[in-house]
Amino acid sequence: MDTMEKQMEAERSKRAEVTISSGEREARIKVSEGDRMHAINISEGEKQKRINEANGRAEGIKLIADSTAQSLKLVGEAIELPGGNEALKMRIIDQYIDQLDEVFESGDVSLFPANLASLKGIVEELKGNKSTLKGSIHVDR
Repeated sequence: MDTMEKQMEAERSKRAEVTISSGEREARIKVSEGDRMHAINISEGEKQKRINEANGRAEGIKLIADSTAQSLKLVGEAIELPGGNEALKMRIIDQYIDQLDEVFESGDVSLFPANLASLKGIVEELKGNKSTLKGSIHVDR
């Protein structure tokens, strides 16, 4: 009987090892599947984040384009009003003078073409006359 008990004990031990081994194998498979799904979810989340950011940038660009189109339309309509063309020319001259003045003030220029050097005096004269020029434009209504 002792031999039978040993054989039954060995059989139970073998089944226990198979069961434990099978359980560990299943656990590793489940952990691996969980890691895989986690990686997929992170990847999908990052993809959706990039899509949302791109859509946001596209919407911002569209809003700026629509606003620019509307402002250009309003400027075009204003130019058609009496005195509008003269006001536009004055604004362009004003911006040109301001930009040219910034170039003269900020730049360390050691060489000027002959006619550009005389332009500085013209700019200073125009700056002094800017207020006179602005006062001379009359808008007819």
